[in-house]
Amino acid sequence: MKKILSVLAFSGCVLAHAQTDNLTQVEQQFAAFGNRNVQEKLFVHTDKEFYLAGEIIWYKLYYIDGVNHHPIDLSKVAYVEILDQNNKPVMQGKNALKNSAGKGSFYLPSSVNSGNYKLRAYTAWMKNFDAGYFFEKNISIVNSFKSLNLPLAPPAKKFEAGFYPEGGNFVAGIENRIAFNVIDQYGTGQVASGVVISNKNDTVASFNTLKFGMGNFTFTPAAGNTYKAVVQLEGAASFTSDLPIVNTSGYNIRVDEQGDAVNVIVKTTFNAPEEVFLLAHTRQITKYAEKKILTNGAVSFSFSKSKLGDGVSQITIFNRDQRPVAERLLFKVPSQKLEISTNIGSSGKNIVLKTRDAVTVDIRADLAGKPAVTNMSLAVYQVDSLSSVAPVNMKDYLLLTSDIRGYIESPSYYFSDDANVKAVTENLMMTQGWRRFTWNQPLRKTALTYEYAPEFDGHIIGATVTYPSKQQPAADAKTYLAVPGPKTQYFASVTDENGRAYFDVRDYYGRNEMVLQTEQLPDSNYRIDVTDPFSEKYSPRPLPGFDMNSSLKSVVLDHNIGMQTLNAYLGDSLTRFDLPAIDTTPFFGKPTKRYMLDDYVRFTTMEEVLREYVPEIGLKKTNGQLRLRIADWDMVRYLDGDPLLIFDGVPVTHEQLLKYDPLKVRKLEIVTNRYINGKFVYDGIASFSSYSGNMPEFVFDPKTVLVDYEGLQLEREYYSPKYETEAQRASRLADFRDLLLWKPEITTDASGKSAVKFYTSDKKGKYVGVLHGIDAEGNASTTTFSFEVTK
Repeated sequence: MKKILSVLAFSGCVLAHAQTDNLTQVEQQFAAFGNRNVQEKLFVHTDKEFYLAGEIIWYKLYYIDGVNHHPIDLSKVAYVEILDQNNKPVMQGKNALKNSAGKGSFYLPSSVNSGNYKLRAYTAWMKNFDAGYFFEKNISIVNSFKSLNLPLAPPAKKFEAGFYPEGGNFVAGIENRIAFNVIDQYGTGQVASGVVISNKNDTVASFNTLKFGMGNFTFTPAAGNTYKAVVQLEGAASFTSDLPIVNTSGYNIRVDEQGDAVNVIVKTTFNAPEEVFLLAHTRQITKYAEKKILTNGAVSFSFSKSKLGDGVSQITIFNRDQRPVAERLLFKVPSQKLEISTNIGSSGKNIVLKTRDAVTVDIRADLAGKPAVTNMSLAVYQVDSLSSVAPVNMKDYLLLTSDIRGYIESPSYYFSDDANVKAVTENLMMTQGWRRFTWNQPLRKTALTYEYAPEFDGHIIGATVTYPSKQQPAADAKTYLAVPGPKTQYFASVTDENGRAYFDVRDYYGRNEMVLQTEQLPDSNYRIDVTDPFSEKYSPRPLPGFDMNSSLKSVVLDHNIGMQTLNAYLGDSLTRFDLPAIDTTPFFGKPTKRYMLDDYVRFTTMEEVLREYVPEIGLKKTNGQLRLRIADWDMVRYLDGDPLLIFDGVPVTHEQLLKYDPLKVRKLEIVTNRYINGKFVYDGIASFSSYSGNMPEFVFDPKTVLVDYEGLQLEREYYSPKYETEAQRASRLADFRDLLLWKPEITTDASGKSAVKFYTSDKKGKYVGVLHGIDAEGNASTTTFSFEVTK
């Protein structure tokens, strides 16, 4: 008996040690997963929410770490799109990210239709994950030059109800708390009540919505039964909705908050003692972990909510096999807040200004009573029955909306002091709860592979090379991309096993014609297709229906007159762009020798030019064809292999170059030593440049692909007139601006202060300023101010 007891005790120790290791192992794997898989977030501040065709949408991008919300410097490109109701893009742009921020604009053409649109933004790295991670906001556009084409009658309302057992499992024989939501086709919550009926027509529970169409109720399902809910809408007909299938076994959790304590009760249908452990994390940073043993199928955990980070946290219960068996989200309002205050002179709250008045806005940022250096952006625009105050709050987005996949009505409510906010938040966490990963990702033994690499150096252009006859990928094909122009933009890549080539085209701005080609081989017959860099994944967040009341006709007309007047008189000022400071040094650096051909006698053939005064290049006939060779003067010999021949940055063949008219060539630069670029080795480089930089009258090989491609957006200059003198104020030039200021770059100093100055226009009415800001520690805030403009 003593031997048996000793063996059992030893086995118990081994089992306990193994299970302790299981908890530690999960924590370690989870931490390693977080370190390997960087999470990114983007927040976009647009100047307003309502636009007319012919106006400019201005926006600023805030680029931050998805875990701690600190500014991040990984991706260098953000993709911004405006999508219609069918997720078809009407505008697309690529914006450079510098110092954790970016800025851009869209000019809305006269071809755009009136309607509600979705503006979204993401990076290439974010495309590896669900589109629910992308930043999204709704904007409205009215085209006053086209018919609205509104439906004769508003679309019929559609309703649905969803039922979500707490923890994810609907388990028989255990009291389950069921959260629910009742929404229309646009995701808007509905006031409703109802009952739950079993397949035996027994009424087992009743429920009522609390707020935003959400609520919860409890009951104990029976094994073998099915359940449905009869939902009664306020002022509408009732409908039925099925509850989830009842599981005969499994785990159930109940999470309750009492003051600062978070109590988690775990119940299961398994009665044997079993060790389970709890892991709570905030945005993939473990905040609390504990293991306990189930007794009679139940166990409880308790920990302080202060251990969790601000915003959305996730509680997961694991069994002894490291398998997640139940999950729940929890929300924590930040204890300290970034406070941004504004002051316009000493006018108090009711600020009244005249047309063409100077306005100075003093800005102050404080965190816990101390000055905070904060990165901000500010828009000041007119508000009326069409254009209202922007509803998006930066703090709300980062701490709540960006971590919830579903649509959230009034996110700011969950940061309020309303008496029901705790209960409503609990319903939201149970109905909209989701996670940015599945647990088989951090717990897998091999590292995840991703389709899209982060663009940490610049925009990456992808291309696919295939055999046209069989549509099979062409692996190991040497592929070239070049952008003709005065700046040598030449890139080379070798396709992978899927026939994909990638070109890191840093400092590529504006719309240009790209030239793509493969290595000139006698038997090569490839097809090249440029990859669309924009994502084809879309979030499920709905767009609201679009409608325009006929009473708004005069307001639209007023906006239209202002827009057309602005474009007529200030159009030139609105089409100015800041040219980026880019390195124009060619990829091969400083050449060994440079020839300006106008300094020499001009010959009519390229062969004569090279033979007469370019000793670094020799001509040798091989298989009946003249070929160029580069001379290495250090070794006093010609290099053996082929040189790289480029014309305006585009690779060309010996034959093409020798046939070209030298009178159109302005410059020749030569590198007389071997140049190695990855798998590409060139015995010297000869770079020819035309006067215009666009290869005039050059005849391309039929296999060459020419593509118009939009690079990074050039930054448009925001313009607003100044009325500093009496003569300027007396100018008869009409000023009908409703956007008085767009200032995407504001930084408070060490004392937390900054100031901006602008002028009112000739348009009277109410104006609002919307100011977003974030500090280096990830604390964000949004504030507004308003004033009236009279004569």
